[in-house]
Amino acid sequence: MSENEDNTEDTQEKVKGRPKIEVDVNILKNLCEIQCTVKEMAWVLGVSTDTLNRNYADTISAGRAQGKIALRRAQWRNGKE
Repeated sequence: MSENEDNTEDTQEKVKGRPKIEVDVNILKNLCEIQCTVKEMAWVLGVSTDTLNRNYADTISAGRAQGKIALRRAQWRNGKE
């Protein structure tokens, strides 16, 4: 066995913990735009609220801002009629 194969096996053995959960960011953004709570988003996506707050805080903030902008735009359109 070569030296590279030994290093690969050692690296694979050292990996511990849960496998990383992949969150569909498009679904997350859509949920944020309709102003869902973090608890609701976590339930839909099948992850914990801690996971969302820890790993996707920027995405959540941006999605909520986009939702507020869309709502404000709709209010202006309806107010003109």
